[in-house]
Amino acid sequence: MDKVVSFHQGTLSLLVSIPHAGLRLTPAVEAGLVDEARGLPDTDWHIPRLYAFARELGASVVVGEYSRFVIDLNRPEDDQPLYAGATTGLFPATLFEGQPLFKAGLEPSAAERAGYLEAIWRPYHDTLTGELARLREQFGYALLWDAHSIRSVIPHLFDGTLPDFNIGTFNGASCDAALAERVRAVAAGAQGYSHVLNGRFKGGHITRHYGAPATTCMRCRWNWRSATTWRRWRRSPTATIWRSRPSGCWSRCWWRCWGGGASVTRHRTAALPSPARPAPADGCEPVGAGLAGEGARKPNTGTCSKRISGL
Repeated sequence: MDKVVSFHQGTLSLLVSIPHAGLRLTPAVEAGLVDEARGLPDTDWHIPRLYAFARELGASVVVGEYSRFVIDLNRPEDDQPLYAGATTGLFPATLFEGQPLFKAGLEPSAAERAGYLEAIWRPYHDTLTGELARLREQFGYALLWDAHSIRSVIPHLFDGTLPDFNIGTFNGASCDAALAERVRAVAAGAQGYSHVLNGRFKGGHITRHYGAPATTCMRCRWNWRSATTWRRWRRSPTATIWRSRPSGCWSRCWWRCWGGGASVTRHRTAALPSPARPAPADGCEPVGAGLAGEGARKPNTGTCSKRISGL
């Protein structure tokens, strides 16, 4: 069947998980989406490109290829709610704004969704489990960084406006307090950017399931406000986030938080990726370049969304 996970094995004790950047749709999901959903508005846009430098520094990276509208990789397989109040589940039924995701009567069947669980959700989590086990065996510990972005204002999900940087450790249960404080301190030192530790987004299933400091697996969720991501990209090529020097906010976070160990130090001089290529003439922008070869493409309209047969 089609590729469902992109995985790069690195040389450090760090694994970056990107579960919500996938753009692929199954035929049943694509046929049933309402018009407002065809542009895949709840995607974590451009996160694979934003984290391209992590691969260059030596981190392992796993990226989900299918849209969260098919199945949400950051929800438990029993679909138990993770947040009080409005939220989305393993098989989302609504958009973030609360509108129905599917046209009436055109939702995927129970059998189709059972197939998505086995063919899409499980391979992603098998990859996480296997790589974390390898890292613990090789280094004695493993660090898991779950990477996300989200719109800053979504009244259906939360009040007010999100900070620029949203850090989650499930109220300290998934990450050593000292390491979490190092991450928070770097965010606090970024002039012009706001941050919060364990605010609205404390961590989804991946944070809660894999983060276990007592078993030497520490996990931190970092959720970019989408406007912050775009603001960083709209600067000149020499100042873009994936090519910044260690003095840049995002690079500094990684260098300070993960640069303390000898294994990280050996990779400090690694060259960072070049600026992104211009968007192709068809109006779609490539997503995931440098992480998984040919990468999926961002749809500017519903007509650009990539349809994948199979399943």
